Amino acid sequence: MASSPPTARESAHPPLPRLIEATFRAHGADEGVIFFCVEAAPREACRTHSTPDGGLTFETRLTGTVVAVLPGELRLAHGEHRPVVRHLLPGAVDLSALRGHRVSIDIAQRYLGRGRATIDAELRDAEGRLLLWAHDGRTPSDQLGLAFRRTLDADGQRLSVGHAGGVSHVSAGDVLRVRAGADTFDLAVVRAGADDVSFVLLRR
Repeated sequence: MASSPPTARESAHPPLPRLIEATFRAHGADEGVIFFCVEAAPREACRTHSTPDGGLTFETRLTGTVVAVLPGELRLAHGEHRPVVRHLLPGAVDLSALRGHRVSIDIAQRYLGRGRATIDAELRDAEGRLLLWAHDGRTPSDQLGLAFRRTLDADGQRLSVGHAGGVSHVSAGDVLRVRAGADTFDLAVVRAGADDVSFVLLRR
């Protein structure tokens, strides 16, 4: 519950997750996969549903205050619960500025046929602004004002992104600045394969 009157931390926009761009460009393509899961989530935060194409999706939706940011995990205070959001993100992504701020996080693990899941995680501030979107798996459908396509040219597999600034192309290990409406993001691409992409989108 917010204090009355609200403190500066409660009323101000939280600091943003940070991308250390030089580190990502040097090592981002070697990071492997992106992954998210939650431990100790309250039952009401979780649901499972199937899709007409035979897929199965596990979703977790949490809102709480970030009480600790540790390597590979965020610890939240969610009512009486203390869920732990475990993640594999590129080492160049720094979430430490979120400590002490209220956030919401949506995680979806989608399974379709054989193979590993497609993972999507969205992290938003208390006002609903998207701070981070992490994706790993099948090429995502158009969303957030962005359109994703795979291309193959002399430089190999690349990810083409349609956004408010036009159409841009990016390879694994590169960072692309994109505009979605009035918002600007950095798109850090870990992998750009044949219907198998991995990236982190971070608000600037």
